[in-house]
Amino acid sequence: MTITAATLAQRLWNAYTLVQEDELSRTEYLEALAPLLVLKLDHERTEAPWRQTAVIPRAFDWMTLLAREGDELLVQYAEAMYALSSQPGLPGVIFRGARAHIRHHVNFRKLIVEVVDRERWMAAPGEARAEAWETLIDRTALEPRSPLAGHLTPSVLCHAIIAAVRPGRGDSLCDPLCGTGNFLAAMVDYSQLATVAREPTLQQPPVAAILGLETSASTARIAALALHFRGVQETDSVSIEVGALSGDAERRFDLVCVSAPLSRRAALDAGARPTAAEIIARARALLASGGRAAVIVPDTFLTEGGPGELLRRDLLESGSLHTVLRLAPGALAQTGVLANVLFFDGTGMADGDVWFYDLRTGVHLDPRAHPLRRSHLDEFCACFSGSNRSERTETWSAENPTGRWRKFRGTDLARRNGAGLNVCWLDEETLGDGGAGISADALAALIVQDLKSALAQFEELRLDLGAEDGSSG
Repeated sequence: MTITAATLAQRLWNAYTLVQEDELSRTEYLEALAPLLVLKLDHERTEAPWRQTAVIPRAFDWMTLLAREGDELLVQYAEAMYALSSQPGLPGVIFRGARAHIRHHVNFRKLIVEVVDRERWMAAPGEARAEAWETLIDRTALEPRSPLAGHLTPSVLCHAIIAAVRPGRGDSLCDPLCGTGNFLAAMVDYSQLATVAREPTLQQPPVAAILGLETSASTARIAALALHFRGVQETDSVSIEVGALSGDAERRFDLVCVSAPLSRRAALDAGARPTAAEIIARARALLASGGRAAVIVPDTFLTEGGPGELLRRDLLESGSLHTVLRLAPGALAQTGVLANVLFFDGTGMADGDVWFYDLRTGVHLDPRAHPLRRSHLDEFCACFSGSNRSERTETWSAENPTGRWRKFRGTDLARRNGAGLNVCWLDEETLGDGGAGISADALAALIVQDLKSALAQFEELRLDLGAEDGSSG
């Protein structure tokens, strides 16, 4: 019987209790799991029916680690991580700087023997392993004050964005702040599906390159395993680089998909403090001629002054910005954050239209109780029409005032106060009965979201005041 993703995820989630006395956070637990899973998978591939050559040298492989006990186990693990940090590709990202985070060798031994070794990971399909890992990441990000929340872009949103822009054969993608890697994984999944549909004999994804840049080595490790589970650990076309956001200034990409830090807390947790304007500027610099970008930004970017206003005005006047997706409250793991997706091209069109999709008004989501699902985004993907924007048709009209898809002249938007993009034409009354039809659960969720948003704003204020005190001292 084939093991399911849900079963795998639940077993790994429950196994956290084995190491809980070591005072690990859930995020540290994922970091500890990642290298162990790579070692175990490498070992299983050498067995029947796969009979593949091991990538990991025998002195540092799974069976050598499994044979150790006591303090020797922790010593063997540390030596293996150091030796394997020079491995090429994604395995090197996973091993480099990895720590067990577990002080008691007895608990570490339990994790190895009772969890990782007991499971036959290769018996589960690759997509099941990947889905189980994503489930663990999602659940961890929803834990109180989880640092992963600021690094996570929902997988369903990333997959919808990639499906909407419809990458072509040979396209390359970069996420210059890749977090847990969901944009990279979505591109891999899309390209693998495209391979099967177009040329079933091909074994590699039909992309020129998929690159993620990440400032946090621990987050990059978690992202790399998501890609490793998709079978791309040994290909040079899919890679993650840890370090500065800039990367190689000479590289250009057909697609740039990225989420800017959506709150001050997210920026601090990311180990850097780039603004949405800085992320957009970086995305534009990475685009090849004729390239396309999708950047997730907080609501504050739509109206902020200074560099943000100058950037919005340039995007509008150049005709580069063509689509804005306004996301519902609760669409993301971060508490109280309102966000949008800006789609723009490397080269603009004079007097171009800007299309808005309102997935906010009258939509009540909660990342735990009522999370964002692909069905919420299906109409947007259908309206988007890939790169052929001449086929777009508004769903809004005077006859249909509840339509969520509407276009505006870019030049008109540029003339608005501050070139603001906070466009809204729907309200609760337009969509229905002024709120009387909202269920009690949905209304309660909306109230909770409003409270969370207010608390998040207070937290932002607290951080700002703390920064001012630090600079004045």
